[in-house]
Amino acid sequence: MITCLSPNGSTTLIGSALPDRLAVATAEGVVLAERRGENWEVVSRSLTDRHISSLAYDEATNSLFACSYDGGVFVSSDDGMSFEARAEAPDGYQAFTIAAVRVAGALRLYLGTEPVGLFLSSDGATSWSELEAIAALRSDAWTFPPPPHEAHLKSLAVDPLGADSLYACIEQGGLFHSDDGGATFVELPNVAMPDDASGKDIHRIVIDPSRPERLYCTGGDGVVWSDDHGASWSRIHSRSYAVGYPDALIVDPRDPARLFLAGATDGPGSWQQSHTANAHVAMSSDGGASWTLVDTGLPDPLRANIEAMSFACAAAASSLVLATTDGDVYESTDEGAHWHLALEGLAPISKGGHFRALSAR
Repeated sequence: MITCLSPNGSTTLIGSALPDRLAVATAEGVVLAERRGENWEVVSRSLTDRHISSLAYDEATNSLFACSYDGGVFVSSDDGMSFEARAEAPDGYQAFTIAAVRVAGALRLYLGTEPVGLFLSSDGATSWSELEAIAALRSDAWTFPPPPHEAHLKSLAVDPLGADSLYACIEQGGLFHSDDGGATFVELPNVAMPDDASGKDIHRIVIDPSRPERLYCTGGDGVVWSDDHGASWSRIHSRSYAVGYPDALIVDPRDPARLFLAGATDGPGSWQQSHTANAHVAMSSDGGASWTLVDTGLPDPLRANIEAMSFACAAAASSLVLATTDGDVYESTDEGAHWHLALEGLAPISKGGHFRALSAR
């Protein structure tokens, strides 16, 4: 099995043992590392001319899928050692996120893009058909601060108990839900709090695997949660918290009350002046009611931003990994209590051009 570590891709893997391979999405392709005892060693670099935005893994076929901001969808069938090109996103679209789900035993792939679009493949990314419902909801209010101010479908989440239940996060545009596999969508408007400063800046939605009615959503104004499938929301914390601009959020499938959260203290607009994200990792043991920073072993302060985080677990073991815009990967094998540097000197692991504002002075 392979753990995927990418800005906009899959984040959680459950198995009988921890994976011995780690695939990292960087601004210069996919880096594959193998576990060597307590350490990791790079064994291959692929697609080095592509900035990889998202990775997804299908255990049934041992297929690793990668998509690129530069265009293109690629698949590896040899444990991530090499990739072959599959059908690209349509002309004019950047591939932002790819999600893999099994429906009645068959593999279904979703591809989210900029401009906002959603595409479906049922043949392993060989061909794609557009699910036009999400793009049909496009509004003049959908935008993104940096030029060309084009919103994108940043991430997707599929209900583990109902494969046709799909959530789409538009940055910046809102949170949308489909109960028919993407054929139709409705907006869940209450996710935006009245005092939000960033508008509908939706980064990621995470579903509690034990209670699919419970959702967590990260965005430019902090973290909110819902206990009714997104009909109503409450704020967990705002930008005043140390992880004030969160993206990565993981629910431990063995103990869904345990959450991991990572991100910057403030948004990318401040990085241009400060050249620091002052990033942190936090953990909650009570479903988000309270939080503790779990930064032991990470640089203090952490100037680079944490742009990807993944969690792999077996019955009695776990591996929590994160990656930064400086190209460093850290791992914790004790649920965030301690961190060690697993890989360093990679190309930036970054959502789009975030790394440019955080390059070392």
